[in-house]
Amino acid sequence: MNDSAKPVQRLWPYVAVGGALGALVRAGVDYLTVFFPDSEVISHAVPIMWSTVLVNLLGAFVLGVVVPLFTDPSRERVRLLVVTGFLGAFTTYGTLIAATANGMIASGSIVGAIVPALASLTLLFFGVVCAGCGCALGRFVKFGVFEVVEVSDEAGSSVSSPSSDAAGMIDRDTFAEEEQ
Repeated sequence: MNDSAKPVQRLWPYVAVGGALGALVRAGVDYLTVFFPDSEVISHAVPIMWSTVLVNLLGAFVLGVVVPLFTDPSRERVRLLVVTGFLGAFTTYGTLIAATANGMIASGSIVGAIVPALASLTLLFFGVVCAGCGCALGRFVKFGVFEVVEVSDEAGSSVSSPSSDAAGMIDRDTFAEEEQ
């Protein structure tokens, strides 16, 4: 056995355990829809359950929060367990795509196929927004710094955006040294 295979063989159980737990929690959220029978399917154009939307948006937000917290190589096992395993199995964008395809096929027309496609793109967009918000929170938790700076473009209009330092590129000590 070559040496490069040994670390992978020791790390896959973290992904497997996290994945099993994430899939169980995901199934539990689906089971909760039994208590809300009228809200199982969002629309007939896109046959997708509310639970799928909920876990995808919540999972994207939590991924955004925890990814900045596990960037240190010493936390690789925790990252594999939580990010790759648990959250990878918890979120279900594959179900979203399958529901979109089913909605497009069931529509029977080109125009009718656009509705499920737009619904999926909208959910994907909001997933990215949730991940971005989560990432900002994760960086704030990790570094304790988040400030908004105003940047002017050549036309004179100003845009507020997080500074690169405040977005988590430096730690608290470095930030404190720069302030002095």
